[in-house]
Amino acid sequence: MERTLIANNHYAKAKYESLKPKIEGMKTGGSVFEDCPRCYTNACQVEEEVPRLTSRRCLVCFHSGMQLQIDCPECGDSDQYVEPYDGFSCDKCDCEVKGDSEIFDLIDQNRYRGTKDGLDADTPANCDECQGYHTVCEYEGGYLCTNCFAHFDAVGQCQWCNDPMTGETEHTYVTGCEHCEGYAGHHADD
Repeated sequence: MERTLIANNHYAKAKYESLKPKIEGMKTGGSVFEDCPRCYTNACQVEEEVPRLTSRRCLVCFHSGMQLQIDCPECGDSDQYVEPYDGFSCDKCDCEVKGDSEIFDLIDQNRYRGTKDGLDADTPANCDECQGYHTVCEYEGGYLCTNCFAHFDAVGQCQWCNDPMTGETEHTYVTGCEHCEGYAGHHADD
């Protein structure tokens, strides 16, 4: 109900005014806010998750999103952004990157992929957040899903299919992961 009321700009402004002391206190504490693209109030909190990956969450209308700053692979402009589930289009040149594997290649920071040193790589891994298949790449000392932009400190391995994954790996021998049936599913018809 509140989301419907916020669509009325008057309500959004009134809610912003009630939150303004809290927002000002957060700004004093070092938080960064910008104008929200949905309700147009200065209540959208911006946080850097890891270098170049920022999350935005509006305290008024609850609009949220992630954004990754990248260098354009053609013109090299560093002021370009990719959002989850979107392809990439450069604002400066005609470069477009679409498709899951192309976005993965654009973001992945694994220097050894395709070499004998990359045979034991943890990526591509499966994302437990969005159930993406082989969408997690190495990024800034951790792992980033190139589909939903969830960032992970570590990846594990499914105990049944041996695929790298971001979720809890305990008991995956029996239950499997998002992309396999595990021991129980494999022997269910026996």
